[in-house]
Amino acid sequence: MQTPQLSSDITTDITLTLCSAVLLSTFLRYFKIPPILIYLLTGIIIGPTGVALVSDSESIHVIAEFGIVFLLFTLGLAFSPPKLLSIKRLVFGLGSIQVGVCFLLFFSVTIAYGLSTLSAILCAIVLALSSTAIVSKELTHLHLLKSRTGQISIGILLFQDLAAVLVLSLLPLWTANQQITAFDQLMILIIRVMILIKAGTFMACAMMMGRWILPALFTQIAHSRSQELFILTALTVAVASALITQRVGLSMSLGAFIAGMLLGESHYRHQIEADIRPFRDVLLGLFFISVGMLMDLNILQQYWFRILFFTLCMLLIKTLVVTVAVMVFKESKHNAIETGILLAQGGEFGFVLLALGAYYDLIPLDVVSFTLAIIIFSMMISSIMIRHCSTLTAWVARTIPGFKEALVIPLNTIKTITSTPHDHVMILGYGRIGQTIGRFLTRENIPFIAIDDDTRRVHDAITAGEPVIYGNATQYTLLEQAGLANAKLLIISFDDLEAALAITRQIRIHNTTLNVLVRTRDTSNLDELMRAGVSEVIPEILEASLMLVSQVLLNCKVSSKRVETLLSETRRAHYQQLHAFYQGDEVQSNTDYLKPKPCLHPIVIPENSYWIGQPLENIQKSLPHISVAGIKRLAQQHPMTPSETIQLEAHDTRILQGLSEHIERAEIELTAHTPPYSTT
Repeated sequence: MQTPQLSSDITTDITLTLCSAVLLSTFLRYFKIPPILIYLLTGIIIGPTGVALVSDSESIHVIAEFGIVFLLFTLGLAFSPPKLLSIKRLVFGLGSIQVGVCFLLFFSVTIAYGLSTLSAILCAIVLALSSTAIVSKELTHLHLLKSRTGQISIGILLFQDLAAVLVLSLLPLWTANQQITAFDQLMILIIRVMILIKAGTFMACAMMMGRWILPALFTQIAHSRSQELFILTALTVAVASALITQRVGLSMSLGAFIAGMLLGESHYRHQIEADIRPFRDVLLGLFFISVGMLMDLNILQQYWFRILFFTLCMLLIKTLVVTVAVMVFKESKHNAIETGILLAQGGEFGFVLLALGAYYDLIPLDVVSFTLAIIIFSMMISSIMIRHCSTLTAWVARTIPGFKEALVIPLNTIKTITSTPHDHVMILGYGRIGQTIGRFLTRENIPFIAIDDDTRRVHDAITAGEPVIYGNATQYTLLEQAGLANAKLLIISFDDLEAALAITRQIRIHNTTLNVLVRTRDTSNLDELMRAGVSEVIPEILEASLMLVSQVLLNCKVSSKRVETLLSETRRAHYQQLHAFYQGDEVQSNTDYLKPKPCLHPIVIPENSYWIGQPLENIQKSLPHISVAGIKRLAQQHPMTPSETIQLEAHDTRILQGLSEHIERAEIELTAHTPPYSTT
């Protein structure tokens, strides 16, 4: 029996695509280029008009479309029906205004540029849409998906997706082929009406399944305690719902979103999202690579100035339209500007609409290539704009008259604080740790102001009368408005190294005396934080160890004064005694591998070692990357603290401290019977 195999060409294309993505990502991430931009560049380079590594980009695109399916599925998990109903005003009100105004503006421009009416209509619709994939991914990455800006953006994107689905359904009726008779058009219209009926039936069935069947199904799967079965079920639900909506004439992504939305109220949604995420991220990367492959470098070379000009015009127009539309809906100017920046780019639905437009002879092929280039360029530029959204928002607020209030973070939370106190404590991050600090400060009548970017948490805290401000703590202007100049202490309570470094560096430019305390998980980045200007680093894990040590010593009848002295010495030495540990066989996380930590390792010195009789200082000179944490001799029960003059004896157990690769080298040298680097 012959074993079925994938086409060798497809296998080769996928392998080359993945290898190229890995190599370019590894290299370009050193320059802090956004991942989406890296994927787009990868597609451009290996695409048909680049070095042409991939022979069949269409096959890659078909597989990569599942990245959009899983993205919309996980996005649906964050927007259950009650949450969706709560933003229906944003979806249908704000979404329709944005699409309608952008369509009219782009239609006018394309008509003036000389396109036919049908071509201009299609191009205007394409340019009015934004990228659900880019915006959703960046909002998730920046932890802004549940913010007010995130809700507004997702509401507009949902309307855009619905509008795109409607246009996809009507495209055959717009065909410029004159051979289609009125009767044929009537039949097509009847077919489309049937599709809408099927879609309504699907929605009704999906609602019933989401309410009764899916929760029961996942409950039974969870009881089996099989992780593989749970992941398989989640994948099946996402893909099956996408397939069903495709069969009834709607988009796959819409079906996946509906399935995720129906599971949004389930208490399994967090586990489902965690299981889907690896598949989503890999396939979404492939999707953006396949988008990059669509770029025609010949068109780019010939019309690069026009493409860049029209791209910048589109980004500016959409930013302005969205900003004004959001302000019309009485949202804050800060949220309006951020939403405008988020939705400035073209969308992935544009690729589908342009491809079908060319298929139905609605739009010339050269216009298709030109418009594709504009969309891809807008995606590339927008991914950078979104990463610097806060900076751009602040620049707009300072530059354009009448937008100064956009420097104030929304929700009017600053107004809830009647007056800015003096000699107060600022807490950045009001999660579990921040709230604990706040409660103790309140008990001691010490004034404080907290800043957090979780809208629900801020709302609940304000309702309870606590001095909390909503906003992004990395914005120095916000810190100033919250009374940074009068603060006596600033605490960064969330565990985010990049944010902590950015905040500290901005503060040190203007204030060199303010005490800045940073909470971290461990001391792996202690030196970097101290160089940035942090006054004290509080490592969560090591402080927990010290608390446990203090209780052990107190229970062993060690005096409380002695315990306090030992803990103080350890803290003053920046936890030096606690930095290393015996590794064992525990599994390290990915971040542990990226940031190697020092460990302890005992080595027994053999009788023929070259180093017997040598003082410790000679060993340290030869092995500068390791240190000797202790020495245990046969007659001793516990290791002793070494001195530089102590000499090595046979059968000594040296406890070495350092990185594992340095310890391996040290073990080889300390057990060798020849001098280091000897050629004998």
